[in-house]
This record gives sequence, C-alpha cells and structure tokens, in this order.
Amino acid sequence: TDRISFGTTVNLISEDLQTARASAKGVAFDFGVQYRGLASIDGLSMAVTIKNLGPAIQFSGSGLLRDSGIDGADRGSSPLQIQAQQDELPSYIVLGLSYAVPIGETSSLELTSTFQDNNYDADYGNFGGEYNYDDLFFARVGYTVAPDAADDAFIYGFTAGAGIHYDFSNIGITVDYAYRSVDFFDSSNIFQIKLGF
Repeated sequence: TDRISFGTTVNLISEDLQTARASAKGVAFDFGVQYRGLASIDGLSMAVTIKNLGPAIQFSGSGLLRDSGIDGADRGSSPLQIQAQQDELPSYIVLGLSYAVPIGETSSLELTSTFQDNNYDADYGNFGGEYNYDDLFFARVGYTVAPDAADDAFIYGFTAGAGIHYDFSNIGITVDYAYRSVDFFDSSNIFQIKLGF
C-alpha cells in the first residue's frame, strides 16, 4: 500500500579517549514506520521511530592496564587488565502525529506533535505548525515541553521560522530561517540554503 512507509538506518559508533588510551566501538540501529490516511482521514498521519537500538558498548585499550605485584614475592610486577563497565546506548522511541488541512486552492496548514520517551533522560513533547502558501512561502511555529525535567536540565522552548522555495531553471532553491529560544544562553538563529537538482 502507498499509505505505509518504513525505513532503517545502521549507525557505526566509535569513541576514542586519547588521553586515557581507551576506545569503544559498537553498532546501533534506527527503525521507523509511517502510516498516512489514519482512520481513513485524508491528511492525518502517524509515525513511530525507535533510535539507537543496539548492544551495550565497552571501553578497552592500553590505558586500562595497571602494574600489579605480590608483596614479598621474588618476581617483578605484571600488567593487570581493568575491565570497564558496559554502557547501554541512549535509545529512545518517538511517537508522532500530524494533520494537514487544506486552505483554499493554494494554501495548507500542517499541525504536528511528537512525544519522545528517553531511557536516560526526561521525556518531552514537541508541538508545531506550518503554513504553506502555494509551495512558495512557509511560516512555522513550535514549542517544546518537558514537564518531568529539572528546571535547569531542559533549556529549549519556543521556536519560529520562515522559508521561501523557488524553482529556477530546473534547480529548486530554498532559503530557510529559524529562531529557537534557549535558557541561560543567547537564543539560536539558524539560516539554511538548499539546492535541489
């Protein structure tokens, strides 16, 4: 059916602690599925993704070797290997829901929401909307909530943005701007230019 899309990503993980002479390697998988036309309603879509799913990683290397010896023994010391603890990957699951509402013949409004369940962090939700005029001009707003997070642990909130898309000689040119409020720091201003061939 053309209502269902799914995909997967394989991530190779490598982390090196140069000063400690230790490294860890691993693999993680992302899985996602999207269903369009939920409950036979045009424009209503639902998606589920699972990210960073994989075995725990463990550091190893010469930095974990220590000299050891036995008191009173007539022999020199020998290296002892320290076994590092295995660390689980920070996996999480995201549930998403969106609804696209046509406005006249040239405009549309898309309302979106996601809920992210983290295994090592506080859960949070995102809510947003995008107004599209004739696939030429876009205006966007959003907000993030994390009710279970500590006051100083989650620093994001309101977002807003706008974009322009124009096709010029078989080349799609898109210019986007986004603003994101951040606690304790200056707010983020992001500019993006995309070329599509």
